[in-house]
Amino acid sequence: MSTPLPLHQYGPPQAPPIMLLHPGGALHTVWLPLIRAWRGQYHLLAPDLLPPDNPHPSLHTLATHIITLLQQQNEPTWLIGASLGANVALLATSRAPNLVAGLILDSAQVGGP
Repeated sequence: MSTPLPLHQYGPPQAPPIMLLHPGGALHTVWLPLIRAWRGQYHLLAPDLLPPDNPHPSLHTLATHIITLLQQQNEPTWLIGASLGANVALLATSRAPNLVAGLILDSAQVGGP
């Protein structure tokens, strides 16, 4: 696997975890309004989905990175994703459903190889 994804964390580590997966062409900062509103009650995990050593990772590579991050949590994690982030969330969940508490997805696509 390549270099781990840059991960930004907000809120108390003992709070329920939520992972925010941004759309393509964006970074974790697209989630700043939600981060500001929720950081007092949740442990927010906001990776940047573009690894520094691989500017065009596959969905499978990204899902593997996300699964690694989910394995580091003390409990199943909610995934919130938009577009690219939604597709990564779906694939990660299909590969490791026991690590995911639930999904909130916008503009996910199902199908393909």
